[in-house]
Amino acid sequence: MPLVEGVDLDFQGGDNPTALCVEDIGGPGTGNVCFNMPADEATFYECLNLFKQTSTAAALTSPYWFPEDAADGTVGPLTFSEFSMYSFDLVENSDFVDLIEDVRAELAKSNDVVPAYPKGTAFIYWEQYLGLQETLFWNVVYSLIAVFCTTFMLLVAVPKVEREKMFTLLCAGFGGAAILVFVLTTYMVELYGFMGIAGIQLSALPAVSLIMAVGVGVEFTAHIILAFLIAEGTHEDRMEAALDHMFVPTIDGTVSTILGVIMLAFSDFEFIVKYYFLVYLLIVVLGCINGLVLLPTLLCIAGPPSVSLPPQGGAQVTVRRGSLRGDSKDPVTQNPAFEKEFQMPNSKAAGNDFV
Repeated sequence: MPLVEGVDLDFQGGDNPTALCVEDIGGPGTGNVCFNMPADEATFYECLNLFKQTSTAAALTSPYWFPEDAADGTVGPLTFSEFSMYSFDLVENSDFVDLIEDVRAELAKSNDVVPAYPKGTAFIYWEQYLGLQETLFWNVVYSLIAVFCTTFMLLVAVPKVEREKMFTLLCAGFGGAAILVFVLTTYMVELYGFMGIAGIQLSALPAVSLIMAVGVGVEFTAHIILAFLIAEGTHEDRMEAALDHMFVPTIDGTVSTILGVIMLAFSDFEFIVKYYFLVYLLIVVLGCINGLVLLPTLLCIAGPPSVSLPPQGGAQVTVRRGSLRGDSKDPVTQNPAFEKEFQMPNSKAAGNDFV
């Protein structure tokens, strides 16, 4: 225990300005007990033992104040000490964050001499707000990188093309993955903005929902991109074929997901409605809009090349509902007149059936 130096106390000290005198510490009528300051370790423990054995206030203190009592009941070496701190004018989340950062900054200045750390309600429940936006940003970035790599590998692996078209396949996979990540980035910005408009404050719960939304957004985009890649014809024709294949399933998925969370809207707790139902509703609705409006527009303007175009560069689009390889047993789709309806003029060679 280091010496307590630089302490200038004058409690009933009389002529000695460095004497600390406590009135009746041994009980009523016992008189004052004075300690010369600065006190050494032995004097400190003498005072502490008197306090523990004779003061009624000692019974109200935490037992951890005296963690290593000796056999005779005296206080052993203390391992730590604590004192209370009161904070005022804590209203907004930013007030609590400032408190935590300021207190930790002050403690860091003396950490080499006296290791210390703060604790309390503010430090437990508002810890999540320290660096939350930066943490959210990097988690979303890492998620988008993972989505890009995974999408690129799958777009390259799924279509079956000839070896001489491998470069086209790589370009198509890279372009499809890049467009998907761009749409998801726009999707995340939209979610973040609409949450602010709806008055949803950023905390750990909405942050987790935002990170989860990256994966949900893939469901509204990846299938359409794959359908666009393996379709034939111009960008507009391929987009028409892709939407013909994926529009209804996307709408079905949107409606079924909303039905899955609609019961949260009837909760008696406003927190559940605002931070769960409303967030999930935004995720689903904005994902559907981006998948069926923004994504088709981008694919029509700057979509990747098709991996099903024949070497001669034919411009045929053959659509068969219900079968990606044209093996549908539907008599309507197997009717030659059905395929002829989608036959574009000046086609030099037949391509592969799509959907």
